[in-house]
Amino acid sequence: MQAIGKVRGIIHSAGVLDRCPLAELDDKRLKVTVGPKARGAWNLHKVAWFCSIVRLFSSVSSTLGLSGGAAYAAANAYLDGLALWRKGSGSTQGASLSLKFGPVAEVGITAAAGGDTQLEGMALQALPLSQVASALRLVLAPPGPKAQLSQQFPVAELAFARADWARYARDAGGLVPQLGGFLLEEEAAVAGGKGGKGASAAAGPDALLAQLPAEERESKVLESIRSVAQGMGLEIQDETPLMEAGIDSLSAVEFRSKISSDFRSVRLPSTLMFDHPTLKALAGHISSELAASAAKLAGVETTSAPRFAATEARSKTAQHAAGGKLAVLGAACNLPGGVRQLQTLSRALSMGADCITEVPFSRWDMDTYYHPEAPTGLEMYVRHAGFTEGAELFDASMFSISKAEADAMDPQQRHLLETALSAFVDGGFAKTGLMGLVGGVFVGQDKCDWNRMLSAAHAGPFAATGGSSSISSNRISYSLGLKGPSATMDTACSSSLVAADTAAATLRRGRCDLAVILGVNMLLLPQTFVACCQARMLAADGRCRTFDFSASGYARGEGCGAQVLVPLREKKALSGLSAQGQQVPVPPLARMLATALNQDGRSANLTSPNGPSQQAVVFLAHPQPCFKTLKNRQPFSKT
Repeated sequence: MQAIGKVRGIIHSAGVLDRCPLAELDDKRLKVTVGPKARGAWNLHKVAWFCSIVRLFSSVSSTLGLSGGAAYAAANAYLDGLALWRKGSGSTQGASLSLKFGPVAEVGITAAAGGDTQLEGMALQALPLSQVASALRLVLAPPGPKAQLSQQFPVAELAFARADWARYARDAGGLVPQLGGFLLEEEAAVAGGKGGKGASAAAGPDALLAQLPAEERESKVLESIRSVAQGMGLEIQDETPLMEAGIDSLSAVEFRSKISSDFRSVRLPSTLMFDHPTLKALAGHISSELAASAAKLAGVETTSAPRFAATEARSKTAQHAAGGKLAVLGAACNLPGGVRQLQTLSRALSMGADCITEVPFSRWDMDTYYHPEAPTGLEMYVRHAGFTEGAELFDASMFSISKAEADAMDPQQRHLLETALSAFVDGGFAKTGLMGLVGGVFVGQDKCDWNRMLSAAHAGPFAATGGSSSISSNRISYSLGLKGPSATMDTACSSSLVAADTAAATLRRGRCDLAVILGVNMLLLPQTFVACCQARMLAADGRCRTFDFSASGYARGEGCGAQVLVPLREKKALSGLSAQGQQVPVPPLARMLATALNQDGRSANLTSPNGPSQQAVVFLAHPQPCFKTLKNRQPFSKT
């Protein structure tokens, strides 16, 4: 330390690479890597701050990152920052320089791990020792007699790497924005070669593709996408859904990023794999977007997306054939949080009420199935869901049902009966006034836990009908004396919407005079929760946070809802029917203008959604929102 004042230069080359996944990185392992590089450099600065020449051996990982080496990349970034800070602190410290070396052949950390031989043919390759020696002679040589130290290297960082940076930027999928300039230079070179002297980067590969005929353009795009897939080690047929080919959500992000770097003028959505699930579909989308982007730059106005043109034509045809509009005359519900009336529902929504509760003991003993981690796959890691109150209660006498039959009935059938009658009463109909009407019953119901709960003790003449979902709608028709079509729809989550569309179509065709639409779901068995937990589909706290960054799954819930639909005729008041057969004027709750159905077709996999198909069904229903309310209320649509 006595001789420290005579020191004029420092070379800091310490470094330890401790590869560790970011999720496993703790303080102890972080210090293994950060200590020698970052803390060592700072200690040297404190005791030799006056040194006129400081060379800090960093790494290109500080810019590019390093798989399994987040701590190493961060420590090198610290060296870069220290050099920049020293350079701006005064003329004496102006010669601080951070040397960001890429992988080196034969010696060093990369060679010791055998990584230098694995880089052959890649965008980033190992530096030969001769080039490393030349670089060191350059950065360690003293300045000329008339040159100032700060003038020798006007920057604080120098990168030494053997790389095709434009290719690396494409492979990185835009994750290294510092390399974006190399892509622009490459595009300018391509444009200059094909577009003549004076062509700019704006007339790069995307613009050139856009000028090709549609079929040729799509073929070129498809060829490029195939190349990206092959570069990721994926062998995918043009018409094979990507998820079936083995792409998961993580590799889908990488796939999208690399495609984005090839087609910079096209904005690809994060739902790309779901919206355009095959290479062929993806090529068609990018091809059409390239043309649209080029037209926009040229100032040419474009109409609505071509893929919806046929859908809009079908929409106009369907609406013309459908004719009359429909009115919601009455409605009822039984939902979690004690919500049994529309007024209570409106109040709960406006107050943001939390209707989620812990699983009631009347359903099952939660402690038997609960484990916060669900390690064996036979437990559930959630304790909460949305449960209705009084699920075991039922006024059997109201519907002339015996106790023996009521005991054998699926609780969903009981709720459907009571909610259907409540909706009719809300619409001005008395129970006895319904008898003999040509009224349709359309139920959405996608599961029947009750069948799995039936035991020998329930065996009897009512077991078959009590556990049948087809009987759910038929029982309403029978109990209320309705003679129109009666059907139960099971299309999973969309069951109630399909029931509504079927009811609307039936009414417009004149097959019935009125209809009741119902949807029901009850959570009777723990096994369904266990299955959902195996797939990690549920939020651990039992709360949905839709469109929020903190969303971690969905929450299961139960309930029952019903709406009574009638044709909305011009200049004719709507009315219910009293017990004496007299018409009772009733103002409608809402008007239903249009409905539509479609299917995703060849989507990413059997259960994945498809964005364009969902957009198309909205166009098919109506160019405008499908539902409009009366009494100056806000428009509403449901998909």
